[in-house]
Amino acid sequence: MKISIAMCLVGMLANDARANAIDAWQVGLQVSSDADTQQARVDGGVHLGAWKLGLVVDAQPFADGSDDLDATVEFHPTSDAWGLLGGWRTSAISIEQGRQWHQQLLLGATGALPRLFDGRLQPSFGGALAVTMVRHGDELESDWISLESRRHFKDTVSLNLFLRFDYVSAL
Repeated sequence: MKISIAMCLVGMLANDARANAIDAWQVGLQVSSDADTQQARVDGGVHLGAWKLGLVVDAQPFADGSDDLDATVEFHPTSDAWGLLGGWRTSAISIEQGRQWHQQLLLGATGALPRLFDGRLQPSFGGALAVTMVRHGDELESDWISLESRRHFKDTVSLNLFLRFDYVSAL
């Protein structure tokens, strides 16, 4: 109950602090350290007050027989300088029996770098934990999250860093 009240208060304060925020859309390039996805992917989304809703898609789905899609939400409580990130990643990998799907929970933080070209280009950076919740696919058993050993933990949790370059324009 206390956590719910605290979250509501933070949300109300953030909306007051962000009352002058400009709603915008953005599209760009995300470069990632994640070995489980393409290192260069296309991202896009909208900023609505303190919230940013985004998608990150594999730019080369035919290059290696795999593709992935991230749906993300960022919350910027005080300014665009930093934000909390949450999301879901679906990855599809070609295997001999067909396709294997990985469903991952994303939790992290982002930070903005100084804008370039009269504010049109917004570089930013971030880090996210990717936690594999389930693996499933053609002729494969579903493999749910397990942290029973160090090996399981390494297969389930990964820390990924990213750098984004987004073209930004007001809605």
